[in-house]
Amino acid sequence: MANTRNQDFARRLQKQDRILLEMFKEYSSLDSAVLFEIPNSELSPEKYRFWLVRQVETPWILEGINPNYCTRPVWNEADGINGKFGRFALRCKLYRYDGTIEPTCAEDYRAKKGMLLRDHYSEIDVSKIQVIADNFRDYLISHGIEFARFNFDRATRNLLKA
Repeated sequence: MANTRNQDFARRLQKQDRILLEMFKEYSSLDSAVLFEIPNSELSPEKYRFWLVRQVETPWILEGINPNYCTRPVWNEADGINGKFGRFALRCKLYRYDGTIEPTCAEDYRAKKGMLLRDHYSEIDVSKIQVIADNFRDYLISHGIEFARFNFDRATRNLLKA
């Protein structure tokens, strides 16, 4: 019985990967990272951190993606999320930025306020990040949260306003 369950799971993952690989044709110029700048400039860094995690990130994940989501947020370094994004079971790295990092250049996204979704660099990972980013974008729009979305160019890693 367990072997059959494992085989079913493996078949579902293979099917998901085939679909994501097919989707890459649409995203072939993009890298496997998407930045969401979510300014909310009237909040101090401490209040911003609380707001982003408790009022944006956690409700987004709990609303149909992963009902068991629990986080101990870290800032300005890697964390992760996982869940059901539409028809896909996915996970990725999540970076929360609170605007307190000194920029090293004009394009240093780490100095912004918001979240970066990223993963490794395969074609499947690019599609996976776009699916998760589209889901997050839809959540932000439906809740009237101001944001700017930036994809990354696959060849240059430059920010591209989406």
